[in-house]
Formats: sequence, structure tokens, C-alpha cells
Amino acid sequence: MINPENKTVLENYVLAMLEIKTIELRHKIYNISIIEVLDYLRNFVLKGRKIKSISEASYFIFNIKINYLMEYLNIKEYTRQGDSLENDLKSILEG
Repeated sequence: MINPENKTVLENYVLAMLEIKTIELRHKIYNISIIEVLDYLRNFVLKGRKIKSISEASYFIFNIKINYLMEYLNIKEYTRQGDSLENDLKSILEG
């Protein structure tokens, strides 16, 4: 069981690592935010699992691949706009 004090320490370390990773990612994606990185980590990398240690957090955060992150953000943007692939294909084919 995780002690509440240790949970706060873990949260602070995770936040610091996310900030560092976001700064690193900004070299390729200049307008990325820490919220987007956190969203990717939660929904794609962890998929409902919980981080239990600092070493586990550092493994997941610092092994985020920029190509996968960019694909995730593109798909998220596509679905957020309400466009579907089918509608896009129709508009392309209809000219």
C-alpha cells in the first residue's frame, strides 16, 4: 500500500519528469503542452495501469517515442473535429 506522503512525493517526481520530457519534445513539436503529454501517457502508454514507483514512471515517461506521440495527437485532432475518415475520403473523391 502506498503511503499518502510517498504518493505526494511520487506525484511531484512524475510532474517534474513530465516537464522535462515536454521540454525535450518541444524541439520537434514546438506547441506541445504538458497536458497533451500527460494525456498521451494516460491513454496510450499506461492504458489504465497505475505508476507505482519512480523508476517505473521514469521508464514510461522518458521512453515516449515522438513518432507515436505525433500519431496520437493527429488522431486525437481528427476525432475532436468530428470529421470521419469516410467523409474525408468522400470529399477527396468528389473533388
